[in-house]
Amino acid sequence: MNKYYLGVDLGGTKIIGLIIDEKYNIIEKITENTGDTAKEDSVMNKILAIITKLTEKYNIEAIGIGSAGFVNYNQGVVLSSPNIKFLNKYKLSKKIEEKFHIETFIENDVKAGAIAELYLGEGKRISDSVFITLGTGIGAAIIANGKLIRGKDNLAGEMGHFKMVEKGIKCGCGKRGCLETISSGPSIKNYVLKEISKNRKTLALDFAEGNPYKIDVIHIAKAAEEGDEISRKALILAIQTFAKALSNVINLLNPEKIIIGGGLRKAYEVVMPEFYDTLKKYALEIALKNLKIVPAQTGNEAVAVGAAIIGMLKVSGKDY
Repeated sequence: MNKYYLGVDLGGTKIIGLIIDEKYNIIEKITENTGDTAKEDSVMNKILAIITKLTEKYNIEAIGIGSAGFVNYNQGVVLSSPNIKFLNKYKLSKKIEEKFHIETFIENDVKAGAIAELYLGEGKRISDSVFITLGTGIGAAIIANGKLIRGKDNLAGEMGHFKMVEKGIKCGCGKRGCLETISSGPSIKNYVLKEISKNRKTLALDFAEGNPYKIDVIHIAKAAEEGDEISRKALILAIQTFAKALSNVINLLNPEKIIIGGGLRKAYEVVMPEFYDTLKKYALEIALKNLKIVPAQTGNEAVAVGAAIIGMLKVSGKDY
């Protein structure tokens, strides 16, 4: 009988649930918008509905969840999440296990994505790499000597909370001037919306049918490609700030490869010359010369696939 494992990506914008088999093949996938991240019932009902649909069709050996935020993976608790406010000392594993009676394991979403790349993608046969996700939030996971680096509190890699400006916008973590407040998807959108509020014209608004509330980074990237000044400024500010932060990662860790995933990565492709120019300015020349920067092979399913793999490993008594 085939064995199946369920993985969930719980992000600030979307929830992905999927099934993999023992060979890591994706068998089925369900995607939902996360919705109101301040309301527990709104988000949890979606998670439970996705898991219900999948467990009704497949005999599940284990469930893995990659959650945005600061995670105590041993206790199955999300300590806090800047982008999903109700996740505050939240016993997510227990909540799932009580309903479905299936062993459930929780991990930080970026670390789960790194596991997917380590097993299936650009991290294979690489000793030292950094996996980065760009989306509603920004995070990194560090692989050194083929092993995930956690830090004392499982917080290693919280790149999104590098302080980039002294008196910046308040971040969801409570600090000001974090990388996420400049280079994340919502921050890019907010930059454009602020310009629109000053009655400045942008093609991004036209692509959103004149409704500023419908503007997303896809509209902004498309407008930037067509030379829209406001959209280009938003993306250039975001990519240059990200590149400065990444330079610190490169100089500190000297990785062989940096793997970039997340929904924002495609939008950033519009301003890649500015990205590399900034890297050359701030990163050490030797470290940059021998470094490969590549897109994640596991795509937008990285976190959910990695979470499922974590479930597979843990239920077999293996660590990662």
